[in-house]
Amino acid sequence: MPPPSTPTASSKAYKPLITPSSPTEKAEAWPLWRLGMGLQLLLAVVTILLTRMGQQPACATALLPVWLLSFVPYVLALRYARRLAPSVALRGIFVFAIFFRVTLWFAPPMLSNEVNRSLWEGRAQMRGHNPYVESPASPEISYLAPEMILHIAAPNIPAVSLPLNELLFRIVANISPQGPGLLKALLVLVDLGVVWLVMRLLRLRGLNENMAILYAWCPLPIVEFAGSGHALTLTMFLALSAVYLATPQIPRRRWAGVIEQTLAAASLTGAVCSHYFALPLVPLVMRQIKARYWLLIPLIAGLFYLPFSGAGGHLFDGLRQCVGGLQFNDSMFSVLAALFDTPWTPQLPGGVLVAHAIPKLMAAGACLTALLALIVLRVNTIRSFYIVTGVFLLFSPVVYPHYVAFLVPFLCFYPSPGWMLLSATVLLSYWGGLADPNRGGVSLGVRLLEYLPAFAAMATGWAMTYLTPPPRPEMTNKT
Repeated sequence: MPPPSTPTASSKAYKPLITPSSPTEKAEAWPLWRLGMGLQLLLAVVTILLTRMGQQPACATALLPVWLLSFVPYVLALRYARRLAPSVALRGIFVFAIFFRVTLWFAPPMLSNEVNRSLWEGRAQMRGHNPYVESPASPEISYLAPEMILHIAAPNIPAVSLPLNELLFRIVANISPQGPGLLKALLVLVDLGVVWLVMRLLRLRGLNENMAILYAWCPLPIVEFAGSGHALTLTMFLALSAVYLATPQIPRRRWAGVIEQTLAAASLTGAVCSHYFALPLVPLVMRQIKARYWLLIPLIAGLFYLPFSGAGGHLFDGLRQCVGGLQFNDSMFSVLAALFDTPWTPQLPGGVLVAHAIPKLMAAGACLTALLALIVLRVNTIRSFYIVTGVFLLFSPVVYPHYVAFLVPFLCFYPSPGWMLLSATVLLSYWGGLADPNRGGVSLGVRLLEYLPAFAAMATGWAMTYLTPPPRPEMTNKT
């Protein structure tokens, strides 16, 4: 009888991620659980401070130090988890990922008012209004939620979110029109799906699954998605689903391949119809999807846009107004604006004037150049998406903290001390708003504190990569 065949590395992706632990393995994992409990305690304090911030302004002053302190057990847990076997660490990583997000689910969204706009847009759809045509400040629909207008940023701008998110907001408004609890609960589940997909993709690529802790325990996405209710985690879940389903794995039956290719195309379309961040993923994933499935992408996208077709040419009015003049917490874009800005202000359809037009064209050109170079060089999908997203964050005129949180899952595959540091220092962008709620910008001094340490870490990492020679293989005498 021939010996049993050894399973291939790719087939391991289909085995359970979390397996039963022996008493010895539980003892080895105990230090990791203690770090998890320390991080849980700090995140509970963050939740309490956010809850009491409206009644006690001193809580806003204490929030950022506690939040930044939560990165200490996070980094220690990352260093420790890398040395453990996945069978020892994965259970604790995922269990605490659930605890952290459930804890922040109880926190009110005091750091961002985007969830208020999401709730309003869902309520407007429920009453038969089109959020791409009418804004919260429109006199015709001011009766919907007058108490929410004060808590919505830019109430004169119509919806910027893409159709899949708008449909989600409508479903939530139909089930629970009051409060963000249901929307945040759904996003918590989606974010845990991101953690699971990162573990699966790490195993599929033969990498250490424990590196998923870099996203699962990172305080930034926990607070931004579970606490503030940003829907960008849905985009990441669909994007990673498309990458996972389109990745060649083990041989399978024909119909299994058909189903996975179809689901990959559907997930890719859903990501693109959820946020503009997913647009670079289209040519990257289409390389791995057979050509006969490409037609599904415009067909599914058309179904998502169909309920809002009444907006006609106004479908992107909100986006045009944001592109025209919005600028917040930027880094390299300010350098481009200082060096290359001109008085030229082109006018977009709808009468929107584009401020800093030349720097914005240069930033868009940098992102497009990076994407084309990665396609030509045939760099793998996850690394390509990671690089393009990083280039966008460096040159974008708008860098919200949840934009940086969108990059964190890629660090599980390609760790970068600079981006990890930025995931902590980007919290300083809340400094001005917490100290003075009437001031919406981020001062130059705060941005220097936020970006310079991260850029220095990035530059040091790149320099060490190129200056340190790879180790030479040991020479052995041939007999």
